[in-house]
Amino acid sequence: MIYYRHQDQMGLGDNIINLSVLLHLAKKENQLVKVSTNDFITNNVYTTLKRVFGISDQVLMVAHENESIVPPDAQVVTDLRQRWNLDLDVPYITASTLRLFGQDFSNIKKPTYPYIGIATRSLINHENWPNGAHPYHRYHSLDDWQKVKRLVSLAGYDIISFDSNATTIEQKIFLLTQFCDGVIAYEGGMAHLCHSLSIPVILTPWQFYSDGSPYVSNFDKDEDLCRLHKDKRTWFLNHIDQLSSMTPSQLQDLILSLKHNGGNNLMRNQINS
Repeated sequence: MIYYRHQDQMGLGDNIINLSVLLHLAKKENQLVKVSTNDFITNNVYTTLKRVFGISDQVLMVAHENESIVPPDAQVVTDLRQRWNLDLDVPYITASTLRLFGQDFSNIKKPTYPYIGIATRSLINHENWPNGAHPYHRYHSLDDWQKVKRLVSLAGYDIISFDSNATTIEQKIFLLTQFCDGVIAYEGGMAHLCHSLSIPVILTPWQFYSDGSPYVSNFDKDEDLCRLHKDKRTWFLNHIDQLSSMTPSQLQDLILSLKHNGGNNLMRNQINS
């Protein structure tokens, strides 16, 4: 058995990465995985992802335990994020059929969908962001996003917003897979969810490093971030104005290209997806 103790509450992206690594290890070593957590919210995230992606009890066990109870002879793993970044052969968790609201939904993509999803976090008051420190270094202002939304509308798409904390993971997956041609998102959990669902992503760049200093790298040449988002359907913007300065037809062409693995990830030729 492979055993992982999830100690603290993490974001959706970290949970998706952790589960992807654990399932890769389970398949590689032909062992059952047990995830133990003392956090009720995290337990619900793992349980939801397990059900939606159709992972059987013979592959994954999720347990809500106040104390870590390591099974005898278990292989304890702790460095999941490091394994994810180092091993480009570890794929995102995925499935061709998704279990949502008690029904099975196909994850086989149609040629086109009428909506673009947008995840901004711009509803957080921009003036109160504390010097660009984590996690605010990833966000852009409401004014920046208004330009993006105008472009999306001119390109003939309606918009689905993914900014409400009240929207559940299951609801997000339903909206993404059934309606969205692609998603424009800040660098975070929504992007990782889209990678798992094979949905094109246009990823807005950081404005600062996590310590608050100005971000000066080219986003599409940042190897750490390209390893973090190991996806061939993602376009890394170097500045959000690159997007708002596009023509509507250029946005349409970019989404179409991303559907066919036309992303600009620096590691795209090494990614196993």
